[in-house]
Amino acid sequence: MSEQTWKTILAAERQVRSLAPWLGISGQQLFTLKRDNPLDNVFVNIIGLQEGNCGLVFYEGLKQLQDYMMLLARADLGVSYDYVMRRQNCLALTYGSADDVPEAQMNLYRETGFAPAEGWPMFLSLRTGLQPWGLDDAEPERMAVLLPEFTAAWNCWLASGKPVFATDQMFLYDPRNGSGRVTVLPLKDFGTNLLQIDRDQVLEVMKGCEETEQTLEADLRDMPVAVDHPGYDRPVRPLACLAAETDSGWLMHMQMGDPAMNPGQLLIEGLITAMQKHGIPAVIRVRGDLFAAMIDSLCDPLGIRVEQSPALPAADEAFKGLNDYFESRHSEFLS
Repeated sequence: MSEQTWKTILAAERQVRSLAPWLGISGQQLFTLKRDNPLDNVFVNIIGLQEGNCGLVFYEGLKQLQDYMMLLARADLGVSYDYVMRRQNCLALTYGSADDVPEAQMNLYRETGFAPAEGWPMFLSLRTGLQPWGLDDAEPERMAVLLPEFTAAWNCWLASGKPVFATDQMFLYDPRNGSGRVTVLPLKDFGTNLLQIDRDQVLEVMKGCEETEQTLEADLRDMPVAVDHPGYDRPVRPLACLAAETDSGWLMHMQMGDPAMNPGQLLIEGLITAMQKHGIPAVIRVRGDLFAAMIDSLCDPLGIRVEQSPALPAADEAFKGLNDYFESRHSEFLS
């Protein structure tokens, strides 16, 4: 990060802090920074104090906006807050203690003598399956543009009389002419990006597998520790597919995926491997709508009944065992 870019970012952060937008608006309303191509519009979520923190989150483009929409819909989908947060792709400004600040940013603070009276600003990059991290080489230049543009958008909203807008609307700000207006969000939901398997392919892959009366619990869980992984410039939080038998509590299969892997693909591959080894169950139980939709094209041809339940005791117990194992050997994975 160049010295001038860093100065621009810190000056913009001071402006944002002085405005304290998180005190003046709901945490579920979006400001949008207009771009020439609407697909590239930047959507800004204001983190409110009701979340126990404050700051700004920048979703760059419609594809990233889908991550935000999934965050809003997590309860209806039956997925955990942690699962959805690990699927976010965005840049963020938030605040914390000195111990929370990424090392590279704290080094810059020390070099410049920067020391806030309260709340150390943290500039973070969130990417699917990766540990939240400080900004990479390209991201500071974007943050240096986004922060002043949001300040201008907020001031435009104030000057407009603080028009009220609902969660399916946004305040669209055009940095080119300084104008803004309330309009509708371009998305009402999120892209599930479900993996569909051909019926004949499913039957061929599972040919000869014994049918059983078992009930299988299937879940996707993020591993409790970050691990080093070749090809990534920050630690990875592996997503794992767990398949456990309800009556016995036996972990039939566990499989971790690469961060770039579609979660639905991981869940389907894990279940296929478990069934090839241990037979086709009568029931597969998952937590909610999203995971049920992921496995529908696998279960339907095989006559497997898919049930939804927020309680998966066998899968939870299996994950607890994995959690204890990873935590006991954390230093080995990051060595």
